[in-house]
Amino acid sequence: MTAWIGGVTVLEPLELPTSDLPGPFGGDIFNTGPFEAGHGQQKVLWKNETGKDLHIAHARIWCGAIMGFKGDIHGELVRLPEFTVACRLQWDHYNDPDGPDHDVKWSWLPTLLLPKHEELEFHFFANPSPEDTSTKLVHLTASIWCVNREMELPPSSGGLLGDLKQMIQQVGRIHSGLYGAADS
Repeated sequence: MTAWIGGVTVLEPLELPTSDLPGPFGGDIFNTGPFEAGHGQQKVLWKNETGKDLHIAHARIWCGAIMGFKGDIHGELVRLPEFTVACRLQWDHYNDPDGPDHDVKWSWLPTLLLPKHEELEFHFFANPSPEDTSTKLVHLTASIWCVNREMELPPSSGGLLGDLKQMIQQVGRIHSGLYGAADS
């Protein structure tokens, strides 16, 4: 089901996996669509109505701007009620083309818990440069990727260096499941 709140597409609920596999599952939960910059900060909510606690392993914010736009773009995904930042993107767009990647991905290990019936809030704005006379269209999306249960590290296998190596391997497995195997 899709809801429109203040012109922003709020996508809900997330599709849950049918088995008890560790995941990952998820996708876009907010999509602003193209909007005109310069109207102050906007906020929209997404409520976890999946019936399960969600263990967020990754959060991603993507943004784009029309060619010629000059200004600052900000997107922030916040877990309520304690205002834990799940992901933040801040982009100074003053040049075209600006590069192929206009996104930020945050990984959580251990995962970021979003209990059922609690909310994520998406804060976003775009401030055009005062000398920008072009069309000022900007677009942002926010995504989360979850696993079915809290991801824990295996028992320590060799002090701090061993623990760090295990953490890196675990994040690599999650990343591969979400974005495909890395190029070698």
